Amino acid sequence: MMRKTMILALAAATLATVSMGADVDVQRITESLDKLKARTWGQGGDLRQLDTSVAMASKDASARTKVEAKLIEVLTEGKTLAAKSYACRLLRTVGTARCVPQLASMLADPATADIAMFALARIEAPQAGAALEEMLPKTSGRIQAGVINALVTAGRKKATPAIAGLVGSSDRQVAAAAVRAIGKLGEPEAVATLQKARSRADGEKKIAIDDALLNCADALVAAGNVKEADGIYNAFYTTGDSEQRKLAGLRGLLSTRGKKAAGLLVQAIQNGSEGVRRNAISMMALTPGQATTDTFVQLLQTSSPDVQELVILALAQRGDTAAAPAVMAATTSKDTKVCLAACEALGQIGGAPAIRRLAETAATTRDRQVNQVARSSLLRLGGAGIDAAFFKEAGRGETKTRVEIVRAMGARRKPATYAAIREMARTEADEAVRQEAIATMGRLAQDSQLGDLLQMVLTPKQPGDRSAIERAAANVLAKAGGASPQAGPILAALAKAPDDAKPTLLRLLPRRATGEALAAVRGALKSADPGVAEAAVRALGDWPNADCAGDLYALATGSDNARFRALAFRGYVRVAPMADNPTAVYVRAMKLARDSGEVRMVLGGLGHADTPEALQLAEKYTTEKDVRNEAYMALVKVARNYGWQDAKRSRAALNKAIAESGNENIRREARRAIDQLDRWKGHVLAWEAVGPYMIKGVLHGDTVFRKVFAPEKNPDDPSLEWKRLRTAFEGDRLNLESTFGPVDYCAGYLRTTILSKVAQEARIEWSVDDLAKGWINGKEIRSGKLPLRKGENKLMLKVGDHAGGWAVSVKLTDLDRKPLENVTAKLP
Repeated sequence: MMRKTMILALAAATLATVSMGADVDVQRITESLDKLKARTWGQGGDLRQLDTSVAMASKDASARTKVEAKLIEVLTEGKTLAAKSYACRLLRTVGTARCVPQLASMLADPATADIAMFALARIEAPQAGAALEEMLPKTSGRIQAGVINALVTAGRKKATPAIAGLVGSSDRQVAAAAVRAIGKLGEPEAVATLQKARSRADGEKKIAIDDALLNCADALVAAGNVKEADGIYNAFYTTGDSEQRKLAGLRGLLSTRGKKAAGLLVQAIQNGSEGVRRNAISMMALTPGQATTDTFVQLLQTSSPDVQELVILALAQRGDTAAAPAVMAATTSKDTKVCLAACEALGQIGGAPAIRRLAETAATTRDRQVNQVARSSLLRLGGAGIDAAFFKEAGRGETKTRVEIVRAMGARRKPATYAAIREMARTEADEAVRQEAIATMGRLAQDSQLGDLLQMVLTPKQPGDRSAIERAAANVLAKAGGASPQAGPILAALAKAPDDAKPTLLRLLPRRATGEALAAVRGALKSADPGVAEAAVRALGDWPNADCAGDLYALATGSDNARFRALAFRGYVRVAPMADNPTAVYVRAMKLARDSGEVRMVLGGLGHADTPEALQLAEKYTTEKDVRNEAYMALVKVARNYGWQDAKRSRAALNKAIAESGNENIRREARRAIDQLDRWKGHVLAWEAVGPYMIKGVLHGDTVFRKVFAPEKNPDDPSLEWKRLRTAFEGDRLNLESTFGPVDYCAGYLRTTILSKVAQEARIEWSVDDLAKGWINGKEIRSGKLPLRKGENKLMLKVGDHAGGWAVSVKLTDLDRKPLENVTAKLP
């Protein structure tokens, strides 16, 4: 706003300077104009400064006279048409009656007529218009048409009779220009001429005359001559030979007849063609007044369904709240389009009275589209006291309707309604309404209000409410994000909860996976209540990281409860990809598998691993008939991930799957994996990673990327927990989120060891989403040339993420971008 104010102030100051007659260097202007006398088309040179100087001279009487005199001189002495054309352009700004004779003399010459008309049309002196008018009967053809157009530009209404005399010209160009001119000048005396010419015209000329007559009518209305304009419009409406002309006449009659035109619109809606009917309804939508509303309502009650639909939409366009009762009645129409239109319109004009009708429609109508539109309109309802009205309506009526209203309150996301919804969730007698209120609490509550739901877990109105309360609390926890101190309220509630409430609270703890939360779940495993103990096992199975892997393994190996053992086994396999060494987890899980179903479960997860041991484990089970397909698919996935370490071994495994699996889907995936191996040849895929690093409160990836974190200072610092980067692919890049998690506004570090058999200069190229920089042997590098010493070379990358995806690819080649045969990458 400040910048805009400054600009406006500067502009005002500039205009004030010009209007007061700023210093104008007349001599310099005239010298420049002298040089232009021989100017040719296409000649170089920037004339903008001269244009500006002449514009400033026009504000000073003395300077204007001198500059105008020099321009007249250019017209008389100029050697080229280009020079005279430029002079005419400047005379539009500084020209007065003094230059008119010279310009008028140029009208007779076809070579200069156009540029002279161009100037005369814009010179305000009445002599300019008179000169054009005087020239009109002395010309013909193109020039005469040009003079007509110039007279219109000059606004020379006095020339209307002379121009009207040319409407019947045998020269089509002149006649067309005359017709257009009369329409633009809009003088009443020309109307009769146009009407007479119209009776004899056809084709394009008739269309042009019609346009001119309508323009005349518009001008007559503007001048207050409504009666004559009404006659023109009425003629088009009643006798127009096209739908377009009828509509033009009808539109004009709205301006001449005002409120009395409503009857015409009704007539057009009831008896006109579809196009006329639609346009008439649109016109009525733009016609204000209660009388129009009453007319609409009457139409709504007496017309066919297709008209009713259009009328309802027009009422919405008018914002016609007075018509809301009639529109509400239309929601019961058996015609789906009418019902839809009514529901849609009520969202805009219905207000509080429409709450119940929309909710009833959403709850009882079988048409899915009608349900959706009614619910959408409930969300859009506005007006004074609308939130209180929602709560009032939610307290009475049929259960289904009340549920719809409560659901809408949650979807409207109005924090002010939270207290009322909370009370309903605690005390409402109707179970369906109460549980919908609980769900709405989950939509409205913030993290700080989680305690309200946790208290309801302890003391629900009915024990069956706990499932709804759990879902609502989970919704609140999901909105707040990952692990946070908010595990505290859940743990506090758990400490005082009766046994029948504890399972609900335990199932919520994985959403706040702190160390204290895990300890509480471990404690609950020892509960004598079987429901509490089972909930604890399930909570471990849902844990979002591998911290619980040891607990699950212990249960899977040592529990006497078969159900607990099965749940723990499933959870142990689920957390394997999140472990530092997934292969080790899968190997142990396979030893625990008691039947083919559990073997399949392990094989289904094994594809996340990328080690030779995982490849060997998958191959082992390809000979087992019951799990053969699952084993081959695991083999393909592991080989694809392991290929960066041992392309030869992986390719052999993939070829085995193609040759022996007998399953076309497996074969297709194996071929894709081989293609991927070829595509990734030369890429560096062996990385260790550490991170992610963030700055509290900073939501800008570039800012985080510029900060120097610990690995940049000393990558070998013993406190840094480097771990192997998972080889999960995202298109042609490594997906860093598979290792670091789905985080934004952060940075991470990757490192590897490049083994080179000789000292050489190679080339490194990286592609990244979003930011990257690198170091080789401690020296910073960019994507491009890469100096390698013989033996080990330490390569490190810093990769930053703003938002969305996070991925990188790194490729080594020789300087000609050909594969390097004497270089390999290995983990540090």
